[in-house]
Amino acid sequence: MVENLDNNYRELAWGALDDVVMGGVSESTFQIDPNGGENGGPTGIFKGVVSTANNGGFTSIRTKNLSTAEDLSAYDGLELRLKGDSRRYKLIVRTSRDWDTVGYTAGLDTVGDQWQTVDTFAILFFEADISSKNCVGCTTF
Repeated sequence: MVENLDNNYRELAWGALDDVVMGGVSESTFQIDPNGGENGGPTGIFKGVVSTANNGGFTSIRTKNLSTAEDLSAYDGLELRLKGDSRRYKLIVRTSRDWDTVGYTAGLDTVGDQWQTVDTFAILFFEADISSKNCVGCTTF
């Protein structure tokens, strides 16, 4: 999956976090390609191999916590421009700097080797969860 960072992006510290934190053996990387974007600009490239060995089964990337939170209150949702691999992914947005708190999740399906705009992330469609379990009674995003 490739994330397009072309337009007015703030450089964030991205890093891989895989199932090795739970004893698994999956592995992934995230690199910035300065000329790999759709229009020759910078893009982020996420690659990985998922293995279910040792009760594993996930790869992921995330940013470090932002020093100043983004105020999204004026927006109805999120839009991503990406080049996919025909797989399904999950986007998680957090509203707290704490590590294991409520995350708001939305699934996205990608089209193989094709740039696409994913703008179906209306904030109303994000589901609240904690550690991948549905959080009944959690506040909405």
